[in-house]
Amino acid sequence: KGVEITKEGLQNFIEGISEIIDFSINKRIACLTTVSFDIFFLESIMSLYKGLTVVLANENEQRNPKLMADFIVNNKIDMIQMTPSRMQLLLNHDKDLSCLRNVKEIMIGGEQFPLNLLKKLQEVTTVKIYNMYGPTETTIWSTVGELTHENQIDIGRPIKNTQIFITDEKLNLLDDGQVGEICISGTGLAKGYYGQDELTSEKFVFLPFQPNVRIYKTGDLGKRLPDGNFRSEE
Repeated sequence: KGVEITKEGLQNFIEGISEIIDFSINKRIACLTTVSFDIFFLESIMSLYKGLTVVLANENEQRNPKLMADFIVNNKIDMIQMTPSRMQLLLNHDKDLSCLRNVKEIMIGGEQFPLNLLKKLQEVTTVKIYNMYGPTETTIWSTVGELTHENQIDIGRPIKNTQIFITDEKLNLLDDGQVGEICISGTGLAKGYYGQDELTSEKFVFLPFQPNVRIYKTGDLGKRLPDGNFRSEE
């Protein structure tokens, strides 16, 4: 399916992520993601826009953990974005993750972040660890949680101009701690699905308790924690 996102959404994404994570012009970021995956935008266009040096991995370096580890070291990479499963592959090859010794930030997302993987990253690296959450329909990542020194996994808080609602099946707002559907609104909200009006009207709806607020129903379950962060539930 094609998702019609907006220029305003992309600009908000760039500003929102870089308010939380340090995208300094002297840094080098690994571009390890295939061009068809929306998070490629962060590693390429966003990073170029912010003045970083983008180092493109070839297909073998993207898939082979040994080549990936060598790529990270040889290119003096400062920032990495990857899924938990890809990070686990790297860990299986490099048990102490020595290839990440000079990396400053790791952005994990796209899948559930296992707690044991977080513990291992904390144990063997000194990097800042960020957990990222968000569907394409709300312009890539909608929340960021820094887990560098945390003992539990959460998805953090929404980036700027983004709101998260936890609702029941009738779109009623749930109290903190109650598990419901994660619904997202804000500047990053897509126009809808290209050429699929029926699917758009099913997934992009207005809240009954705030009729002027349009949301995307992610289909994911989560809850709001007492500290204001959000946690996704499997």
